[in-house]
Amino acid sequence: MRDALNILRGLDGRQEIISLLSVSEYMDFQTGNADERSAFIRQNFNFIPMGFTYNNYVTREEFDKLNPMEKESQLMDAVVLEETVEGDSTAPGDYENERVPFEADISTDKKNIRVYFPYEKYMAAYEERDGEIYIYIEELHGNADVYVGNKEIRIKDESYLYYTGIEEYWFNLTEIKRNSRGYYFDIKIEGETDFDKSKLSIYWHPINYEGLAERQKKTMSSVKIETNKIIGTVNCEDNEYLFLSVPYSNGWTAYVDGDQVNILRANIGFMTIPLEKGKHEIVLSYVTPGLKEGVGCALVSAMVILFIFIYIWSKRCICK
Repeated sequence: MRDALNILRGLDGRQEIISLLSVSEYMDFQTGNADERSAFIRQNFNFIPMGFTYNNYVTREEFDKLNPMEKESQLMDAVVLEETVEGDSTAPGDYENERVPFEADISTDKKNIRVYFPYEKYMAAYEERDGEIYIYIEELHGNADVYVGNKEIRIKDESYLYYTGIEEYWFNLTEIKRNSRGYYFDIKIEGETDFDKSKLSIYWHPINYEGLAERQKKTMSSVKIETNKIIGTVNCEDNEYLFLSVPYSNGWTAYVDGDQVNILRANIGFMTIPLEKGKHEIVLSYVTPGLKEGVGCALVSAMVILFIFIYIWSKRCICK
């Protein structure tokens, strides 16, 4: 999620993330060459409907110690909470991601790199969607458009108005090419960077399907999405946390079985509601923050203006 400002297009096709965010279809890209990219639609065969529960939570402090691949796996097993709640938090899981050897042919100007790696070792698992191949570029600085395989990012320095301060980049590589030498992907840099081979790593990332299957079993039912309102029913086997892939905002109000309850910020920028064991009716309603106050101020202002108008008009009548 942190890399969203740098990935220019789509959710990067990350299986765990798109499932977590209830994405049923997503955009991916294929390349004719380093300069040509055409978009197409992929279907998420592991779609999770909006509204599902977790049994456990991890603290944001512990979550932030993980790398992006570990974070994705962790999000399948436990919700991330910004604040401490009743009940003990769980320790982050131990998720192994295999580092992949590679060879890189780098042009003299460091703007064109062809990276070869032993894809045949992972091909069967990759085609069965059991894992993903991640590219990691560490401490990359500069001002450039960078193309990594079929992915595209924009790197800006401190002179750029929307500079984010991010210096490491992760990509889910969803297109691998082959020639007589072997399997490869290309990196093309348009602009100036300090890229070199030591900044590049490749990982094999197994997808946490066990956690994914658990989330799919615990979804909200009878969901209705109306204007500024979400309604649904959830059956909890124990004390659980209902996660909703809706951006967190103070404008939301939640009701469980008719009683207003607190909404917690979860999974960095979304919402969760703690629930006790049993079947519950969930209602969330949204009012734009400050709307009531704004309407009140507008009415008061209108009344003041009207009063001034009447006062001036009455003075003129008296003078006549």
